[in-house]
Amino acid sequence: ALMCVAQSELADARGDAALMDAALRELVSCSVGFFGLKVVAEGCAVHLHLRTAGDLPDLPRYSALCPPILGGIAAERAAYDEVRAGRAGEGAVGLEQLADSYRSLGSPRFAARALHDAASCWARAGQDAAVARLVEQASEMCAQHGFGPLGDAVAASRRRLVVARARALLTARELQ
Repeated sequence: ALMCVAQSELADARGDAALMDAALRELVSCSVGFFGLKVVAEGCAVHLHLRTAGDLPDLPRYSALCPPILGGIAAERAAYDEVRAGRAGEGAVGLEQLADSYRSLGSPRFAARALHDAASCWARAGQDAAVARLVEQASEMCAQHGFGPLGDAVAASRRRLVVARARALLTARELQ
């Protein structure tokens, strides 16, 4: 189970959905694990799939067994379920609230990750202003604290926003 969780962390950092799916398939066959181990893999899968365009897959659910120290993952899973049900805005609001909780607890990495996931939810809802606001907040946190792969993912989102804004301002001829 520990190797599957490590593989899910790697898949999340790389943005590799195929590797994540392989890790989750193998994890299902493993024993319960310790200290909420499987819940960590579920959280990684939620983060990865919220950032990925298209339909959201049904994920194994371990968050019902979540020990209190991993309670944020239960909130992340609730947001994921809202998005899957077609209520991306409600999922985004839940993730923004979670980010506020992480900030108040002094956990900037988890706050930045929740903000980035909320931005992905707002993007699914077509709320470009909210996406830009949250990506900017997550970007500032990542720059301030030097969050490697998370910072890279947020930077990629920021670049996509800049390109989209530029395209909106340019004429078709200028784009050629």
